[in-house]
Amino acid sequence: MTLEQIKDTSEGPKGSGLSRKVLGGLLVGAFGLGSAMVGGSAAYAAPATELMPGHKIVSWGSAGDGQRELPDDLKVKATKILTGGYRHGAALTVDGDVLVWGDNRHGVKKLPEDLANGKKAVGLVSGHSHLLAKAEDGRVYSWGADDYKQQTNFPNALKGDTGAKARIISTGEEYSMVVTEDNQFS
Repeated sequence: MTLEQIKDTSEGPKGSGLSRKVLGGLLVGAFGLGSAMVGGSAAYAAPATELMPGHKIVSWGSAGDGQRELPDDLKVKATKILTGGYRHGAALTVDGDVLVWGDNRHGVKKLPEDLANGKKAVGLVSGHSHLLAKAEDGRVYSWGADDYKQQTNFPNALKGDTGAKARIISTGEEYSMVVTEDNQFS
């Protein structure tokens, strides 16, 4: 099945502006540029919205590991994507910077070297204790937990500057998925 075979199946709750899509029996809700959430039940996604500086981002629930202590950069930078995992939060700014906060026991706050050194991202998703980012050039970066081989089994076809380029990135609780520019799943 190719990405072109994704089709709208319904609208979200009335007046919400949300929608869901189906890809081979899996529901896909697109979030921002090149990232997606895939699951076996209804996945509703809001249209991509940029939160400009000064917008209030509200966080609630468990706070024992700093996951609700938003970084100061979120107060002054426009934000494109917000995502979170088990005990961490992450954001992608409109400038392409990745910010991660909260618990670091799985290394989620240690960005891959290219991203830490200024390479810009256009997509960001979070699993339970790992993250994926899609760079402007389509390269995929993965970091964080490896207890279910999220890093060890990173596909060779996606590695390095010559690797396949991503169109869509996605994470589940302890796994990752990518649709490449040639519409192949990895």
